[in-house]
Formats: sequence, structure tokens, C-alpha cells
Amino acid sequence: MRESDAEYAERLRKEWGDKPCDCTHKKQEHLLGMGTGDYYCIQCGRWYTAEDLRNK
Repeated sequence: MRESDAEYAERLRKEWGDKPCDCTHKKQEHLLGMGTGDYYCIQCGRWYTAEDLRNK
């Protein structure tokens, strides 16, 4: 069974730990094949809402 985006991001967070990350590469979360509007950093797993990204 394929790992969901949420499971993948959680695994990234655990593996990354507390190291700093510039979070320059983000991917949109998909659930059942549809984008949720949330994003996660593909390096450290940190979550961002669309509003978080608009306010940057």
C-alpha cells in the first residue's frame, strides 16, 4: 500500500529532527487524488496551509 502524503511528511519530520530547514521545496498534499490546499516541505516535512504561504 502506498504511503499517504501525511504519512510521508510525518516520516520526514521524524527523520529530519530539529535541524534547521529553509523549506524552499514544497509539495501540495493530496488526499484521494485531490489537492487539499495544504503543502509540506519535501526536505523536513513541515506543514504549511495555503494561508501560511500567502502571508510569507
